[in-house]
Amino acid sequence: MVVYGTIIGVVGILMIVFSIVLLKTKNYQYLSSFGTRSKEDQEKLLENGLPRKQVILVLWTSVLLLLLLIPVLLSVPGAFPFQLLIYLVSLLGGLTYLSRYEVAEKRKRAFLINGGITTVTMIIAGSVFFIGAQTHDLLIHDDSIEITGPYGSEWPITELVSVEKIKERPSMTRLNGIGTLDVSKGHFRRQHDRERVLVFKEGTESDYLHLQFQNQEIYVNAPSNKQLDEWYEALNSRR
Repeated sequence: MVVYGTIIGVVGILMIVFSIVLLKTKNYQYLSSFGTRSKEDQEKLLENGLPRKQVILVLWTSVLLLLLLIPVLLSVPGAFPFQLLIYLVSLLGGLTYLSRYEVAEKRKRAFLINGGITTVTMIIAGSVFFIGAQTHDLLIHDDSIEITGPYGSEWPITELVSVEKIKERPSMTRLNGIGTLDVSKGHFRRQHDRERVLVFKEGTESDYLHLQFQNQEIYVNAPSNKQLDEWYEALNSRR
């Protein structure tokens, strides 16, 4: 959380400073979409006010990014995906809208490109957060243990070697799956022994169960420590 806040904070402040400097100096050559254009196009774009509007868009979306960082640092549930989605909608949607200030002969093409990028990005981001938002549950059947949701599966009870409650997960690196400030689901590499493990983490309301099967290790948390204790007792009663 601290690392994320530091990175976003520094990037946001740098973008604000950069935008203010460009607005003061009117040196829009540093904008890649402007500096690489022909002299004729640059003159038309300046007449339409596009470079200035683009810089203003970057300025205010950077301010928005920093403001939305506050609830993320306060660990408000859902704050991280909300921050990212609002920022992307504002920035990409704004760039699509500003296509109307392109030179006339390139206006339609710019709108289609920016609109396409915005649509694809939002579909991908929305899909990732939708999948990540699906809650997991731990179900104990007659002869198997099931974890529902993304990356969930079933494992025979006879293959369960040990169950323990732990306060925190060991240090890990995500190999695939979903990894945000609120949600971690998928395959991870445990750093101290390089073992590949499955993680089902949603929120920070509970500790973890460390389940060790014959061929799989799992770290899973629950909606509350009370629920975690119920899972722990139920699993131990079946071993």
